[in-house]
Amino acid sequence: MKKTESTFNPSPKIVFIGNDTGRTGAPIILLEVARHLYHLGWKCIFVFESDGILTDQYEQIGKCYFWCRNLDAISSKPLRWIVKFGFNLGLRLLDRNLIKKKIIRFKPDLFYANTGVSGYLLKELKSPTIPSVMHVHEMKGILKNYCGHKFTQGIRYTDKFIAVNNLIKKTLISEYKIPSHKIEVIPAFMPYDSTSSNYENKKSNQFIVGSAGMPSFRKGTDLFMKVAAHTKKICDNRIIFRWVGFNTKDSSNQEYMHLIQELDINDIMELIPHTPTPLIQFAEFDVFFLSSREDPNPLVVLESGKLGKPVLCFKGSGATDEIVEAGGGTMVTMESIEEMSLAIVQYSKNPNLLAQHSQRIENIISETYSKQHILAKITESVKNSTLK
Repeated sequence: MKKTESTFNPSPKIVFIGNDTGRTGAPIILLEVARHLYHLGWKCIFVFESDGILTDQYEQIGKCYFWCRNLDAISSKPLRWIVKFGFNLGLRLLDRNLIKKKIIRFKPDLFYANTGVSGYLLKELKSPTIPSVMHVHEMKGILKNYCGHKFTQGIRYTDKFIAVNNLIKKTLISEYKIPSHKIEVIPAFMPYDSTSSNYENKKSNQFIVGSAGMPSFRKGTDLFMKVAAHTKKICDNRIIFRWVGFNTKDSSNQEYMHLIQELDINDIMELIPHTPTPLIQFAEFDVFFLSSREDPNPLVVLESGKLGKPVLCFKGSGATDEIVEAGGGTMVTMESIEEMSLAIVQYSKNPNLLAQHSQRIENIISETYSKQHILAKITESVKNSTLK
C-alpha cells in the first residue's frame, strides 16, 4: 500500500484556550499569536476562564466564550441575585454545554491551551481525534502551588508542549514525567515594535535601579527593598531605587510601605503608579533589577533590554538567566542581598561595564526575542501539530 503523505489544511481552524483576557504577559502574547495566525488565514475562536480588558481586541479575531462568567459585573443587585441563583440551579451547566456544541460545529483542526492553568479545559473541550498544544508559561512553583490539578488534568490531553524557557522544560520532564520529545522550547517575545530611538535619552545624572510589576512575594518586592537598604549602607554615592506599577493606596501593599519605613529607605525609594506608558519610565533607568523569585519570561526584561538596560536577576528565577549568560547583565545567588548590592554598586562605578552590557542586551533582545522571529517559530510548531 502506498504511504499517504502528511497534509496541511490550507484553511485551518484553531480553538485557543486561556485563563483570561487581562493585560498581563500570557494574554498579551496569545493575542499576538492569534492575530498572526488570523492574518495567515486561520479561523479562530477563543474559550477563556474569565473576561478582561483585552476582550474587545480578541473579538476582532474571533468569537470569545467564557467558561466562568463574571456575574458580579451585573449592576442591578436584584437581577444579579436572580442570575446567580439560576446559574447555581443549572444554567451554568447549560451554558457550558452550549460552548461545547459550538466548538463541535466549528470543527477545529487544533486546540491551543495558553498557560498550564487553563490545561483542564482541554479535558472539557477536546475531541480525542483532534491534536492539541499547551503553551506553558509557568515556572515550577506556580505550576505546583497555583495551577495544581488544573494543569495536571490537561497533561494526558496534550500532544505537544511549548515551554517558554529551559527551566520549565526540565520541570515538565522531572516533575510531570513528560517525554522530552513532546516539549519544544520557544521563548516569549516583544509583543510590539519598539526601539530605543522612540524614547528620549536618560535626562538625569542620578544612577537609577528600576523594576516594575504588581508587587508580590513572587515578584520579590521585599528583596528589592532589602537590596536598596543594603546598597545604601555600602555605597558612598546615592543610588535611587524606582518601582513602576506600585499602588500605594492598595491595602495589599501596606506591608511593603511598612518595610520601607523599617529599612529607613524613604530617601532612595520611589514608587510609581501603574502607567500605560512604562517605557518612558524604563528609559530613565540605568539598570533593571528583576527581583523575582520566579518569573518565566518577564516581558519587562525584554522591554527594558530593548532600551539597552542591563538586567540583574537571581539565578534560577526564569529565562532571564539565559539573557545574562549571553552577556546582557549580572546574575547572583537566589535571594542574596549582599551579592546583588555589590553588583549594583559595580555598575554605578564602572561606566565601561554598564555600556558593554547595555549594548549586548539590546542586541540579544533584537536577535533572539524579536516578534517576527518567535512568531515564525510558533507558527511552524502549530502547523506541524496539525499535519495528518
